[in-house]
Amino acid sequence: MVVWCISGKFYSSLGEPVRSELRLLATKCLSELIVRHHEFNYSSNILSVLVPLMKEKDERVSETACAAMQELFSKDRLGEVSLEAVRLISRMVKADVWKTKRRALDTLLWLHIEEANSADKREDDKDRPLTYKEKKATLSKRQRKMQKEKEQLEQDMAGSELQNRQAERARLHTRIMDAIFWTYFRILKRTPTSPLLASVLEGLAQFAHFINVDFLDDLIDVLESLVESQTLSVVDQLHCLLAVLGILSGPGSALTIDPQRLYRRLYALLPRVSVTCSDSEVRLVLQCVDSLLIQRKKKVSVGPLLAFIKRLATSCLQQSSPGAIATLLAIRMLLTLHPQTELLFDCDREEGSLYNAELPDPDHCSASGACLWELPLLRKHFDPQVRNAAKLVTSSNITAIGELATKHPAYLFDELSAVEHTAQLKAAARSGKKVAKGHRPLSEQFQKLCHRVEGQCNTDAVDFSALFRPHGRTQQLASTRDLRRLSQ
Repeated sequence: MVVWCISGKFYSSLGEPVRSELRLLATKCLSELIVRHHEFNYSSNILSVLVPLMKEKDERVSETACAAMQELFSKDRLGEVSLEAVRLISRMVKADVWKTKRRALDTLLWLHIEEANSADKREDDKDRPLTYKEKKATLSKRQRKMQKEKEQLEQDMAGSELQNRQAERARLHTRIMDAIFWTYFRILKRTPTSPLLASVLEGLAQFAHFINVDFLDDLIDVLESLVESQTLSVVDQLHCLLAVLGILSGPGSALTIDPQRLYRRLYALLPRVSVTCSDSEVRLVLQCVDSLLIQRKKKVSVGPLLAFIKRLATSCLQQSSPGAIATLLAIRMLLTLHPQTELLFDCDREEGSLYNAELPDPDHCSASGACLWELPLLRKHFDPQVRNAAKLVTSSNITAIGELATKHPAYLFDELSAVEHTAQLKAAARSGKKVAKGHRPLSEQFQKLCHRVEGQCNTDAVDFSALFRPHGRTQQLASTRDLRRLSQ
């Protein structure tokens, strides 16, 4: 009866609104059944009906089916039912990748595969036991006796129920990862321009520590070629960078790969992060900065680090309040980890070259001649939280910093974004307007004001050379002194 309600053939005489409601009700029934009793005898039959509904045109049906898969993946610890669901999702993607919605592939991110050992090996990968002659040649009589007792104890443990359950779970998780990577690699190879690419890249970044080392070189080459192709959106490029960084920090840490292309690409993407960007873009930028500059602190030279700090400070001027606060926290972490970057607070240096902010290469932009003039401006921000964060960048008082010193920039951004979105929803409820989550569009009044001011300005009549005076080999601002003194 439930399957007939979903197909709509049994109630073909009824109107479309009635059939749509019955289809939604049947989907909810199957979802509740598979989530609450996933060990049901007919769970495979239920999954065969529920998984195709994830790409249904009706958004309510599709969201209900995807939510059921997410809850199923989060509750199934053994992995037997999850393996069947993952295989059905892989077949659905293989049948028609263009009709599959991204939320259907995002459900794979809810799998708890981290419990499995990434070094799970099959029977043919196990180490060969020593023969009697090898034991006699390498071990003493006492060592052979201890080795025999150890092998007997391992055999007893292997026969226990707990050991068998762990082995079964590792075997199922290995098959799940094989099916997931087969789906991801198929999309990367055959349809790299599909809307599922962002989900694939996010999954590769999350499950990078399970990828076989033999495929890492080819995978990194494919991801770097996608980044350099200039055909991807900002979000997809950030996902590519995060996936490569996840691979290099995991099983690919032993690979000799030059990360200079990653530095240049991330450096070029930072100016494109503004107040009109979604929350996902800002969060991805913070994650890339953490993976590339903070976690790899011993592998970053001073020149690119100065350029990144300067560009991050400039991006704070065009971000929303949560993004500016989280970025300022990342800047403070970089300044704390690398004391030699304090030269950015000195504006009266007699030696050095002029900083060129337009160059896309952090190694050749002469960042040693830059200064953080953005901090005094951020101290005059309209948001008091941003003003306090700008003051805390140069503060050495841990008590004044409070909880900000212990929080990750991306996590802090999520918390502040949730608080701001809640305030926007309350304001929208009072005004009767709808606010989209994760996006902060500029108001029409503010846009009109910007266009009017831009039209009235005549930049050709402005003489910027009057604001500068020669000082040594560089040109320094006549009115600037020590930014550290200004920021205190």
